[in-house]
Amino acid sequence: MRREEVLRNHWFFSQEVGKEEALAPDFQRENWQSIQVPHDWSIYNDFDQYSPAQNEGGQLNGGQAWYRTQFYLEEDVSLVSVRLLFDGVYMNAQVYINGQVLGYYPNGYTPFSYDITPYLRNDGTANQLAVFVENQQPSSRWYSGSGIYREVKLLMTDSVHLDLYGIKIESPKLKEQRDRWVETQLTSKVSNDGSQSVSVYLEQSIWYDGQQVSDWQATDSLVIESGDKYSFQQAISIFQPLLWDIDHPYLYQLKTRLYKDGILVDEEEETFGYRYMDWQVDKGFFLNGRWLKIHGVCLHHDYGALGAVENRSAAERRLRQMKEMGVNAIRITHNPASSILLALAAKMGLLIQEEAFDTWYGGKKEYDYGRFFEEEATHPEAKAGDFWSDYDLRTMIERGKNNPAIFMWSLGNEVSEANGDAHSLKTIKRLLERVKEVDESRFVTMGMDEFRFGDGSGGHEKIADLLDVVGLNYSEDNIDGIRKRHPKWRLYGSETSSATRTRDSYFRPDKEWVGDNRRVRNFEQSDYGNDRVPWGKTATASWIADRNRLDYAGQFIWTGVDYIGEPTPWHNQNDMPVKSSYFGLVDTAGIPKNDYYFYQSQWLDLDQYPMVHILPHWNWEIHKSYQQVVDKYGDIPVRVYSNARSVELFLNGKSQGRKTFQEKWTSDGRRYQEGQGSDQLYLEWRLAYQPGELRAVAYDRQGQLVAEDRVVTAGKPAKIGLHAEKTKLEPDGQDLLYLYFDVLDKDGNWVPTASNQLHFEIEGPALIMASS
Repeated sequence: MRREEVLRNHWFFSQEVGKEEALAPDFQRENWQSIQVPHDWSIYNDFDQYSPAQNEGGQLNGGQAWYRTQFYLEEDVSLVSVRLLFDGVYMNAQVYINGQVLGYYPNGYTPFSYDITPYLRNDGTANQLAVFVENQQPSSRWYSGSGIYREVKLLMTDSVHLDLYGIKIESPKLKEQRDRWVETQLTSKVSNDGSQSVSVYLEQSIWYDGQQVSDWQATDSLVIESGDKYSFQQAISIFQPLLWDIDHPYLYQLKTRLYKDGILVDEEEETFGYRYMDWQVDKGFFLNGRWLKIHGVCLHHDYGALGAVENRSAAERRLRQMKEMGVNAIRITHNPASSILLALAAKMGLLIQEEAFDTWYGGKKEYDYGRFFEEEATHPEAKAGDFWSDYDLRTMIERGKNNPAIFMWSLGNEVSEANGDAHSLKTIKRLLERVKEVDESRFVTMGMDEFRFGDGSGGHEKIADLLDVVGLNYSEDNIDGIRKRHPKWRLYGSETSSATRTRDSYFRPDKEWVGDNRRVRNFEQSDYGNDRVPWGKTATASWIADRNRLDYAGQFIWTGVDYIGEPTPWHNQNDMPVKSSYFGLVDTAGIPKNDYYFYQSQWLDLDQYPMVHILPHWNWEIHKSYQQVVDKYGDIPVRVYSNARSVELFLNGKSQGRKTFQEKWTSDGRRYQEGQGSDQLYLEWRLAYQPGELRAVAYDRQGQLVAEDRVVTAGKPAKIGLHAEKTKLEPDGQDLLYLYFDVLDKDGNWVPTASNQLHFEIEGPALIMASS
């Protein structure tokens, strides 16, 4: 029967040994470090000003390393099939079993696997697994991490078994049938890796929340010859299934039983959801018949102090924060996500755009994936004529084809080669063919930045014309022209804004600031939301362009969370003391910046999540940057984000007046709110500084109090306060406790301007600290 084992413990790691020692049956442990996998060796390095990764890659060195471990099998190897699965290794992985090379896999993000059955020992002794990894830099435009940074598993099955990613679940008539019996079409691929022909049949049943909702339905029996495969087809009807959506992510399970010569030999459970989609040129995106504006963010894969290590607890925390901000969609940038994150998105109700490539054959860094894009794929299961880009893309689609969260496949991000010449047109048609041969139910797109230049026209329009939906990067100013030239295109913002922020650092809010400002601001960006890169827009500007158009389906903001590397506007300036991006709405420790609350005010419904938020902090009397926030009259702009109708502000208990948002409507009749001007999506008071307490009270249309926020003037730092996000850890050894520390004054008030250096002593191998 099917058994899965996660290879997490008992790994050894070395950057000192050579191939001979790495593959030796016995090895000198003094040359190896005992670790757990997932593991990222680069995050343990010191920041290096001279790193070939440059500060774009986080100034953290890569290099070469060996991993090795061993495992025993309970099963008789002659009767089973054993597959070794890697969810992600960065990069250029060479895998060995018992000294025999299985293959070479260059992609650093796509999952890959090998049938290792022929290489295993059948005498009860340990099997040796070794992996060589090389991250030759520069290989990435952001911090990639290095090593086996996602999970590794063994999958043991009978020699007659269901294939990896072998089950496809479809309900192509769901839209028409949703209120009656819905036909669920099933395709199940079975392999006979045994030495004899066998009689095989399947039983399948659909379950929900632990309850069986369909009878077991069996296929006819048939004989599969040794070494052959067969795809079984059958259908199961479910009466009025619950539909998966962002508010109610209902998930079903398909249970499949495989019988060989009348004996049950394999059993698999595949999670899926019922949902249907539509995308209209003039009205945008619809999920299950409901119009839905895409409130999206782009996310890179590192987790701050964890580096690139994929951790379920960290991923769940991040997605929860995005969901609480009002996000309903995630663009995975610019490579495939971990299997853990994709499963969590389906469970939590977040739409996913899964992206295959950051580059095609041209490459953006000397040692990036562009080297392999049109290289022949040497994986033993690649099809004849496959490039690595064919094999990797097919793997990504096969893995995600049953996940209801995935609604778009992206074939690339800002690919300069996609210029409409013969080579690029041949490439896009090849990639589209790879997608559609596996899955025709989702929209295929790309993130294209060429539309932001000039009037947006050019050879890239030939590429876009072949896509299901066209992703525009930073092209808000050209939407009208694009729409006029291409009235049948379905449009959305695949990457927008690129505003830059440093949490609780404020600077001259009445002006937009673009580019380098090191001389006056010590490498900080304003948390008033008025800093941006030259090619981007503030959060407000990019949202207004999105909000006012019905035919523009939504946007993916760059970025939801800060990431290591790309410290724009000091991009590739290696002598600068900055290592991480400023783009995030949440910093690398997972603490929100002010624009996080801006989006809450615009994206969250008052009835479901009333909110109000004050900025800036209120410690200006003792803070040296006081003159950098006051206006020409010496007053401080106090801004309040809220989705309520009106807000009253109090300073030390005295009302500063109650202000009401102006009610406005888009041309198609959707209601929104403005402050004093069309570009002010907040309420503002200009106040002379008085230490004490600012309190904002928000009211709904009926004048009922619905939310409050307060900031206070704190005294000098006096003590440290600690608080944890949760009090209980799961016993799997992988759960994380995020412990916050606050610098407080003697009365327990948080001191926002504190710059004290704190020293921690940590006991216990399971505790990891992330701070900013």
